[in-house]
Amino acid sequence: MALSLSNLLYVARDAMATNAKALDVTGQNIANVNTPGYARRRADIEARGTSSDSYGGVTVAGISRAQDQLTQKRLLDIRGQQTSAEERSDSLSPVEAAFNDANGTGLSAGLAQFFNAFNALASKPTDTTARSGVLNAAQNVVDGFQMATTSLDASRADLLAKAQGYTKQINEAAKGIADLNGTIQAALGAGQDASDLLDKRDMLLTNLSKVIDVQVSTNPNGTLLVRAGGQSIVEGSSSGAMSVDLDPQGNLAFKLSSSGSTPTTMAATNMGGSLGGLRQARDEDMTAIRQQLDTLASDFSTAVNTIHAGGFGQDGVTGRNLFSYNAAAGAKSLAVNAAMAGHPEFVAAGSTAVSGANDVARQLASLDSLKSAGGGTKSITESYADLVGDLGLRRQKAMNDADVKGSLADQVQALHDQTTGVSLDEEMVDLTRFQRSYEASSKLLKTFDEMMQTLINLK
Repeated sequence: MALSLSNLLYVARDAMATNAKALDVTGQNIANVNTPGYARRRADIEARGTSSDSYGGVTVAGISRAQDQLTQKRLLDIRGQQTSAEERSDSLSPVEAAFNDANGTGLSAGLAQFFNAFNALASKPTDTTARSGVLNAAQNVVDGFQMATTSLDASRADLLAKAQGYTKQINEAAKGIADLNGTIQAALGAGQDASDLLDKRDMLLTNLSKVIDVQVSTNPNGTLLVRAGGQSIVEGSSSGAMSVDLDPQGNLAFKLSSSGSTPTTMAATNMGGSLGGLRQARDEDMTAIRQQLDTLASDFSTAVNTIHAGGFGQDGVTGRNLFSYNAAAGAKSLAVNAAMAGHPEFVAAGSTAVSGANDVARQLASLDSLKSAGGGTKSITESYADLVGDLGLRRQKAMNDADVKGSLADQVQALHDQTTGVSLDEEMVDLTRFQRSYEASSKLLKTFDEMMQTLINLK
């Protein structure tokens, strides 16, 4: 009888302790319902087996943390794609603004004024004011090309600095994950609950995946192996240091340095995340636009110079180019021929030295409609329109991608939250359930006390 009552005491005690622990875990879930990165906990309740050396009852075997590795992996991937598209769109925005001719100061307006200036000269081929207007319009075209190239060069320089800032974020996150890897491994090895540490590591991993595309695998000891750009940036409690510079072509080049090892090259096209979107905008989109701009400047100056050199100035001299251009330097080298500056009388209007000849001016005025660009397939204005249209399409695609990836990411996030997120409705049910169990355990303890009092009174 005494042994049986003693067992009842232990069973009641353990039941109260177990349900109290379960209530603590439930309270923790409720308290962290709005905490970013928090994963729901559950008390793992197990029955004690009854044997000659065990009184049975119940115990908390441990605390489990809700997780869905497949959904998490998909979420890391889709969030990285979303931020990549967003960064690409944001990076192209200032470049697109530089080609916006709405205020009448862009390259399109300059080209139109240039052709109009020759049209005016064709009407008054002997008028000095009309000739000065041609030189002013030519300078405006040069200014338009210079503004466009300056904007592209400045944007690329800004993006290099931004990429260096991103690598700093990556290195800090990688070191944080590596440090937590070591702490988590030690905690798990000691049989301790590492849920809070795992939450922190997952948050760092989520933040890292937004900046760079990562591939993650979990080792048997609980540590993570994180790869990016074809290289391991986190292995156990060690992390690499990422850096970015320019290659001989002026494009971004990424390297990873580990302690005691030679820096290794990372695959630039596999960056992903914000860093990948930035690289795509800088080294693909802006490079393509710059190449088109250089081609346009070359086609334009060649077409104008070819016609103008065949004409005569008022001084009877022929063979003068209106523009100077260096193909190796591209559009930024376009300039009004220094020999023409300040000499409107040098502007050619006719193909003969006869006063009043205007056929050259008429040819130059109609150049905007002649197929003198794109290998003879487009006019100057059409070629410029294609450039602006290409830039707009690139940014629009990035914006559309960001919207689509954002919607997909929200869907995956919802699936992930169903597994790992805290539901207040479920927690309220658990709160009531464990409370009732605790009350029943308390009643069991009271019953034991009453039975002991009965035994004492019998004696």
